[in-house]
Amino acid sequence: MIDTIPIINKRPEAFSNPRIFLTNRGSVMDNIKPYFLTTSLKKSQAAVLFQDIVGNGLKYATEAKNIKTPIIVVEHGRGAIVNYLPPENHTLLADKICVWGPRDQEMLIKGWISPGKIVLTGCPLFFGLKPEKQNHKGINVLFAPGHSKETGKNIEIKNKLRTIEGINIFAKLLSVHDRKIYGKNVIISNSFDSDHIKKCIDAVKKADILITTSSGTIETIAMYFDIPVIFMDIHDEAEFKEHYLLKRSKDNPLGTYYIDNIDALPEAIENTLKDPAMLQKERKEELFAAAGIGLPGSPIEKIVDTIKLTAK
Repeated sequence: MIDTIPIINKRPEAFSNPRIFLTNRGSVMDNIKPYFLTTSLKKSQAAVLFQDIVGNGLKYATEAKNIKTPIIVVEHGRGAIVNYLPPENHTLLADKICVWGPRDQEMLIKGWISPGKIVLTGCPLFFGLKPEKQNHKGINVLFAPGHSKETGKNIEIKNKLRTIEGINIFAKLLSVHDRKIYGKNVIISNSFDSDHIKKCIDAVKKADILITTSSGTIETIAMYFDIPVIFMDIHDEAEFKEHYLLKRSKDNPLGTYYIDNIDALPEAIENTLKDPAMLQKERKEELFAAAGIGLPGSPIEKIVDTIKLTAK
């Protein structure tokens, strides 16, 4: 998705900063857009992309290389940098890649990406966002099923949740999911929607627990609001396989309450509700590792400065 923004919404420095070609996904660049005027790739002084490995992202990066326009990739989601590492091993065409967390930086360096190309910025999604939850009645459980495709295990989880008394069940869905399965309390958006992240944040803010079956940015959002996350490692490999570099286990839960069978879900919810602060320390550690929450400085300024310094 190529993004433009009305001139009326630009900051004064946008008119003196380099002109850029910009793609955006999941609203990640919304806080950066006001600092720049956008133009076509051929007229731009820098190509700022959310990825440079497949589809249009690869096409734009290749075109930029051909006309010697610098490329800056800004990480668009939690752990998205794994695409450059084994087994995918996509080539980083960008001159610079802005990553959210120290773990991303470390993994790229171990994967033989030049340290000089990596800029640790932190996640720009949380800039100016107060981690204040929304008051609500009852106990809200938000289920965010794996975002690759609909699976039978998602239906089993939904049915198991319906057997638990005293909870309100919500589901955060994408277009791959069959909304008829999940009842009336559904929130639907796609990662290219301009309001996708806003919908995710709004859904998380009124939740008491988030339940996920795959690694995603919505987990990071929940942890930012100090909302417990139950991770269900229950999909068959043929249905879904989490990237091994971020693979979870009982010994490596990445800030979540880890379970590996659906029958354990009621007990996990009960234990979490009894002690919501149970994994608070681990959530903070994961926020730092995955999103750079706690790093000094502004992620917005770091990304803006990287674009300015890299542009021709």
